Amino acid sequence: MKRIGLCFLILGVLILAACGDDEKEKAPALDPLAITAENAAQLVELITIDPESDGAGFGYAVSPDGASVAITTPNGLRIFDLASGTPGDYLITERSFSPTYIADGSILAVATDDGISLIDLATNTVKATYFAGESVNSPAISTDGTLVAAHSVSCSPGWCTTLIQAIDVNTGEKILSLDIEGYVDALVFRPNQSVLAFGIGRTSSAILGTQRGTDLGPGLLRLVDVRTGEDQLVLEHDEAVYGGIYFSADGNRVAYNTMDWSNMNPSPGSGQLHIYDLEKGEEVIATTVGGLTSTLSPDWTMTHTEKTIMWGSTISFSMNNDEPSVTVIETGEGVAALGDVSRAAFGPDSSVVAVTTSDPPAVLLYALPAGDEIVTFPLENADNMYALRFSEDGKRLALRWWNDEAQYLTVWSLPSE
Repeated sequence: MKRIGLCFLILGVLILAACGDDEKEKAPALDPLAITAENAAQLVELITIDPESDGAGFGYAVSPDGASVAITTPNGLRIFDLASGTPGDYLITERSFSPTYIADGSILAVATDDGISLIDLATNTVKATYFAGESVNSPAISTDGTLVAAHSVSCSPGWCTTLIQAIDVNTGEKILSLDIEGYVDALVFRPNQSVLAFGIGRTSSAILGTQRGTDLGPGLLRLVDVRTGEDQLVLEHDEAVYGGIYFSADGNRVAYNTMDWSNMNPSPGSGQLHIYDLEKGEEVIATTVGGLTSTLSPDWTMTHTEKTIMWGSTISFSMNNDEPSVTVIETGEGVAALGDVSRAAFGPDSSVVAVTTSDPPAVLLYALPAGDEIVTFPLENADNMYALRFSEDGKRLALRWWNDEAQYLTVWSLPSE
């Protein structure tokens, strides 16, 4: 009887422990060469690539296996091998942007001035082109790769409208065409569903300088089933819903940002990060982050707030934050004040954060939550740094940067041997 009682006691403890972890996002098993706080000091520069973008901006996406990087420029799309830096032939020879790998990385979606193309990387050929003849923004791809959505924005003095469309890849049929009054910043599919999330920044025409101090109505977060066109959720805010939208891995929580843009310049301290529980049907966190848009750690316990936003390389607005920091989102208390930080990316297990600093220009990695500096990579020739990211497998850290001569992509990784 004692042994049976002990077994039940152990089982009860295990059940309680499992239940206590429900609120923390489960992280997938890490690759042995994934970058963590324990090994980040061993990082080395793998390669620096000049994508020959003629000084213009470029987009990039590291492949899911971390072996290559897709780079889009005004000249087209090429795949670069990260071991040698050798570029492949141009797979598209027109202005391209927003490369996105689908599922296992065998298909690459890329936007052009003539729609969105899906490229079969086994044959390096265009598999299909959607929204032909239309200039659309970054594509959103469903988890299984069967749905592609995109949007286009049209602004006139005083107002913006957005057209959101979705295609069923299996049939090639357009299954959604949705006209939105307001500016839509980004689209993202709920994991393993046909539900598309997007934020509406009603005040976004003020960003363009066409209207100031005018009541432009509420900002909205909407979740729409693209197969039926029906709203699954509509959340209204006094401020614009702006910046990234994130889903937890199980799709049960959604995080997004709001910001007061009513007078063209964002109001310092007005930014908020919201987390909504779709299962409970309620907002579980709303914390003031004081910046424009937030980056969530993979385990959803921390966030970093961007203090500037840039269009191209010419216009920027500063939030005048004295100490941008990594923040614990449950309590809103700062974990680490990291100085003049403009970009940040969390490592795959949330134990490390990479940030960029401008004085002097460098990439630094800190251990979390303590904020202890691990390693610094000076970038003396960098005038501006943008798009700092960890690869999907966590084995690569990449940064786009530029100076008066050209634009570059630098990739760091752990020694393979």
